[in-house]
Amino acid sequence: MDLTAKLALALFFIANITYCIAYVVRDMLWLRLLTIIAALLTFPYFIVQPSILYSALLWQSAFALINFINVIRLLHERRPVTFTDDEEKLRALVFPNFTPYQLKQFLAKADWHTAAKNDVLFKQNETLSALYLLADGEVDILQNGKRIQRRLSGTFIGELSMMTGNATSAEVVFATDSQYVSWPHEVIQEYLEKQPDFGRSFNTLMSLDVARKLRFS
Repeated sequence: MDLTAKLALALFFIANITYCIAYVVRDMLWLRLLTIIAALLTFPYFIVQPSILYSALLWQSAFALINFINVIRLLHERRPVTFTDDEEKLRALVFPNFTPYQLKQFLAKADWHTAAKNDVLFKQNETLSALYLLADGEVDILQNGKRIQRRLSGTFIGELSMMTGNATSAEVVFATDSQYVSWPHEVIQEYLEKQPDFGRSFNTLMSLDVARKLRFS
């Protein structure tokens, strides 16, 4: 085996080691970058064979191109994002671990509202078409006219109705002058389908929110 073939074989082994490293890193951007490097390192091995392995080169090129496109997308999503004061407060309170670009898009789809003390957000046994998030203030949760819980800023409201499709099990009344945001159910569903990474994080957040409320109910 001549020196060129030995070097190509060494690069091929390095490529496979790089693939292994790529599959254990947690950051998606590094996974994509390492996969591109690994694919390129295999090229010399396929070229120095007695008969050039064009099929392998084609597939590795395709994998590298797909990952390159995804790297561009990830860099685009991770560019600096400017939040309004209200959005930044909500981000810090509820969404601190979310990708800024995707979160900015999600918050842009929300409707912002103000409410006065004693205003009713919704009554018991209503069918909701939106998910609510209390940005600032407090609400009382009432069942049959009796307060069973008070919720503070950063709390989702109506999430069980959205997740199950059932009517509301309680009435929600604002205990203070408040600010809240809402998303129509169909808007949330459409965005989560388009952004599966965000969707997984959002569904985890919702599940933790429900579990916390059940624990203290």
